[in-house]
Amino acid sequence: MTQQYDDFDTILSNSFCGWHSPHLNYLCLKRTPERVHKVYFIEHTEDPVVSPHNHRFNFETYVLRGDVVHHTYVPCAVKQGELYQKFHYHSPNVGGEGFAWVGEQRLQENRQCYSAGERFFLWADKIHTLRSARPGKILILEQIQREDIVPARASTDMYQKGISHDPPSLEGLYRKPDRVAVREWLDTYFSLRGDSLRGDSLAKPEAVSKAPPS
Repeated sequence: MTQQYDDFDTILSNSFCGWHSPHLNYLCLKRTPERVHKVYFIEHTEDPVVSPHNHRFNFETYVLRGDVVHHTYVPCAVKQGELYQKFHYHSPNVGGEGFAWVGEQRLQENRQCYSAGERFFLWADKIHTLRSARPGKILILEQIQREDIVPARASTDMYQKGISHDPPSLEGLYRKPDRVAVREWLDTYFSLRGDSLRGDSLAKPEAVSKAPPS
């Protein structure tokens, strides 16, 4: 039987503080080439927590706590939508060099809200971002990432509103958490799931009716 979670040290190694944004922490519960099981802890911000972007993979997101505003975008004609600068992004975490400016693109935005207990699915090529809708509360999202459609050596796209060709700064991002922080994230996750954590090994939880499908 496949282990549901990685061991504690593997989780620690694969998790990050400041994942794409100083307001987002990333807990990686289980990583395989076919599937990644992760949890995001997101602070409330007035603007979306990261710039609009697409992905290498399809994924499903389940709202564990809080309310999320999900922003999606489609390219549109001149004089419609809003002006963005398009960048290719090749993550430094997989040996990439970060951002490279491509050109201007107008995007039309749509918003949809989801609350605790609800979920949404997104295809890899769809442009999106999100933010916590509740000031003073940490938004917690559980996500199942499917197998890569776009190979890791290829870039994805990021869009920044306005006329500047300067990409977002990566300074201070992708920091490694300490054991205490990861322990706290795990305790919070399992308390929301109704599961338990013992020592530096993860207790095998019972099936939860709202768990994302495998």
